[in-house]
Amino acid sequence: MFTESIQKKSAKIEEIKKLHNLNPAGLDDPIAALTKWNPLTEDGNRTQNYELRRKQSSKMIYSPTIDSIRNYFLMILFGLIPILSFSVFNGFFGLDPILITIIGLLFIISGIFFLYNYTVPMTFDLGCGFYWKGRNDPDTATGNRVLLDDIHAFQLITKHYQGNNVSYLCYEFNLVLQNGNRINVVNHGNLQAIKNELLELSSFLNKPIWDAAEIAENQVLQK
Repeated sequence: MFTESIQKKSAKIEEIKKLHNLNPAGLDDPIAALTKWNPLTEDGNRTQNYELRRKQSSKMIYSPTIDSIRNYFLMILFGLIPILSFSVFNGFFGLDPILITIIGLLFIISGIFFLYNYTVPMTFDLGCGFYWKGRNDPDTATGNRVLLDDIHAFQLITKHYQGNNVSYLCYEFNLVLQNGNRINVVNHGNLQAIKNELLELSSFLNKPIWDAAEIAENQVLQK
């Protein structure tokens, strides 16, 4: 039973790898031929960490989920508890105060780091005509910035993430530019959420969706 499960998993991984060498001829689009179909990034969250929200009639924003923000604050709280325990109760289960302080500070610093770096919104704004990653306007964007007219399509790629004794499927949403270059937007394991959001964005910006898995399936059916 265990061997059969491993074999099925290995077959699935090989199937996913084949998608990264996809022949996009079926799209009948010259830019698709210029575009790479392997994952743009190596990272990927198992759970959804960003979700798409409409802020105005002309603006849609990817912002962090409540669960992801809560987890970052919990990390900070876990660091504060032992440090405050020494101040209030003059001890924390009899452990070395220096060691506990160091561990607590590591949790606090990590939580602040994640809270600051992994909650940066990504905006599609018809008003100013830009997509950008940053907390303010596109002129002060800390991440990628591109004209909406330079976006040719939305690319959806399935990938297998493996690391730190965990293994799972992850889905990558990239912007495909007019020159075939790509910009990553989100990576997480909630396929249905990404597909629903891509449909919203496709309608909002009038851009096609290139789903690698669907393209490969259509090619098989046409043979």
